[in-house]
Amino acid sequence: MVIDKEKSHFKAPTTKIDKLIKEWREFVNSCKAGYELSFYDYKNDLDIRLLIQKIIDSNTKKSEKIRRQIQFEDTEFRELLVNINACIYPKNTETQFDESKRDKYFWYWGIIKNARGELLKDLESEKRFEYYS
Repeated sequence: MVIDKEKSHFKAPTTKIDKLIKEWREFVNSCKAGYELSFYDYKNDLDIRLLIQKIIDSNTKKSEKIRRQIQFEDTEFRELLVNINACIYPKNTETQFDESKRDKYFWYWGIIKNARGELLKDLESEKRFEYYS
């Protein structure tokens, strides 16, 4: 049996964490370019980072490696954020994090500076975010 290498498209299986890290990188890059989707989409995309954090917190053997893999994007994302002095989720929601968890879940405690499109419109209508109102 001869395999035509030009027609073969074999890919190594991707693990869940690899997929999440790729999605986090793509999200951070889209934020650098000016995120244009809705606030709903923005929050859903932020939840990618929460899923990564849950894997890190599970104390797997790979936790430190995962931290190193996302360190660059985390740093870049922090630089994009405007401090809003509150979690982006309204109080009394399942994903509300209290002030004591602010550093651990930094991505929920700010809004990107260069919002565009639907996100900008949504943020302007949210009276909780002074930066945009």
